[in-house]
Amino acid sequence: MSKAFREEELAKIHNALIKEGFFAGSWICLERPSIEFRKFYKDFLRKAKFGILNYLQKYRLKMEPWRMLKGASSAFILLAPYITPSSKALKSKLPYKISLYAYGKDYHRVLKKRAKKVLLSCNQDHFRIITDSTPFPERYFARQAGLGFIGKNGMLIHPHRGSYFFITVILFQKKLPNSYKKNAVGKPQDDINRYCKDCTRCIDACPTGALVGDGTLDINLCISTITIEDKLSQLSYPDQSKNHKWIFGCDVCQQVCPYNHEPVLSSWKEFDPALPFEQLLTNPTRFEESILNGTALKRAGLKKLQENIQKLYNT
Repeated sequence: MSKAFREEELAKIHNALIKEGFFAGSWICLERPSIEFRKFYKDFLRKAKFGILNYLQKYRLKMEPWRMLKGASSAFILLAPYITPSSKALKSKLPYKISLYAYGKDYHRVLKKRAKKVLLSCNQDHFRIITDSTPFPERYFARQAGLGFIGKNGMLIHPHRGSYFFITVILFQKKLPNSYKKNAVGKPQDDINRYCKDCTRCIDACPTGALVGDGTLDINLCISTITIEDKLSQLSYPDQSKNHKWIFGCDVCQQVCPYNHEPVLSSWKEFDPALPFEQLLTNPTRFEESILNGTALKRAGLKKLQENIQKLYNT
């Protein structure tokens, strides 16, 4: 039988992680996602809305989160900002555009390393730290934890801090104490009516028309899919989207969002620019593939970046 956290343990972990540089966090009991979400995701799969992202088909793992850690009973959901003053300053100097989350070192490693350090200092064991490299519905659970709403662009948006952040999930075998009160959240479809209302900035600004407007998107039209995940170059840009200059990811739907008017900045040096970006993007053939090691850009690879640049030249 799983032990339960003490109230002071929860507070200690929470405070230590916030002090480390995560800007928001919330505890939840680990339960199977709601019937509404399961129906939504089944419909998503049935209509093949996952496009070329076949890894999104791992339905059972997503709907049974305790499979990520045997005996998992609770989770702490965290938000970590990724824009730094240095990355913000460099953005306007580059000849091509790279999503701001990818300027620094590989965020999967950074988030796990920092969270693990804090947990060990709090004498915790039997936990697992999850980022978006695991089939876990982190946006769903972050919303359930009261950390934000799902906007028309499909992003989790914090009502006061915007959406320029990473979601980190820590699973624990320990249960939450009986005094824990579940967050009261409405239905996901109510988020748009309450927060986005009649705003269509993200939909209007999307270079490829990928956003549907209900929190979903046409994955195969998304620039992030085309520039990062399309390893075989199966996808192409619509005619009207020739001059966007994105070669790794895309931030347009976040850039125009009113909730991002004053994004929270990160103090973590790991998220400062980790590569000679100006030289890399001006003449990528000068560099070896290994230069991308330890960065998020490794997901695409140097050859793919070169192809993305060439694709923009040819359109």
